[in-house]
Amino acid sequence: MLNVVEDVRRDLINEVKELNDEQLNKKPAPEEWSINQVLIHLYKSEMLTLTTLKELITEAKDQKIEDKPVELTVDRSKKRKAPDYLKPTDESMEKQAVLEQLETSRKELASFVENYPNQNSLHEKTLEHPVFGEMSIAQWIDCVGYHEKRHLIQIKEIKKTLSIS
Repeated sequence: MLNVVEDVRRDLINEVKELNDEQLNKKPAPEEWSINQVLIHLYKSEMLTLTTLKELITEAKDQKIEDKPVELTVDRSKKRKAPDYLKPTDESMEKQAVLEQLETSRKELASFVENYPNQNSLHEKTLEHPVFGEMSIAQWIDCVGYHEKRHLIQIKEIKKTLSIS
């Protein structure tokens, strides 16, 4: 279940591992996010998803529904504004601190999935998702990976704009 999520995270870390703190905190334009801000947004989003799942899983409906096209999350031609509670601040952060946050959120998500009594039932338990409507918990988890992939593309765009290799 965590394959998409783990594959994208590995790619994300590889994309930023050689960058220094200055490169990570540089914005391509005043109104745009730095790479570090994108990473902080990903951490906040993953933690919010995890908190939501933990709090609401007991209320999840047991039903089999068709999968939603969560892979469309990757499409950057459709811009979305992050809600205020998922926006990063303008504060600079050291790369190590941000990477530790991402490691923490991923360990917690993996632990949630791995320690769930019946992992197969996560395909048949559904909750209302703010973008895709009613979908399975398994798809909520996949969505974390696709959301991260969307922002991995954004990070590559930022690097190109800033001429960072």
